[in-house]
Amino acid sequence: KLGFTVLLIFDEFQVLVHNRDLDVPFFISLRNLNQVEQVRYLVASRESMLDLLAEAEGGRTLEFSEFHNIFREEFLEPLTGDEMREIVTAFLADTDVRFTERDLAAVTGAAAGFPYFLNLAGRELFDAYRKRAGDPLAAMTQRFERGVQSTLRHYWMHANDAARSLLTAVAAVRE
Repeated sequence: KLGFTVLLIFDEFQVLVHNRDLDVPFFISLRNLNQVEQVRYLVASRESMLDLLAEAEGGRTLEFSEFHNIFREEFLEPLTGDEMREIVTAFLADTDVRFTERDLAAVTGAAAGFPYFLNLAGRELFDAYRKRAGDPLAAMTQRFERGVQSTLRHYWMHANDAARSLLTAVAAVRE
């Protein structure tokens, strides 16, 4: 009645689908809740949503075709260099901090197209300029690397064997 929209965010949705304690009525309730105009779902998964919802898991099949149409699959791509520069420039527009071309190159290079890393690197450099102590790029690099290590530790702890093999292969190539 107040005009608000409720956004339900399901990260790692494949974990929810594979949870044997949840049964078909639970998923039907999700389907019914989605019929409310002010409710929207944002679902993230490493697997195709339609494949997830149709697969058999230990004899349990998720067969409710009417559930499929609440998901529209969109696969995210890394940000381009121009998109990253535009985001950083827009963020700085209402501040007293300005990044040089070298600063922009450092931030976008560290981000490697990933929005989370762009936010982390950009924020660290922004904060370093605000503190006006020492070399802002060196401070950003140091704090960014600590943040990335923490994130990668989280990924590793929650990764399955296949994902760990992939992370190990990527690290080996990077070395």
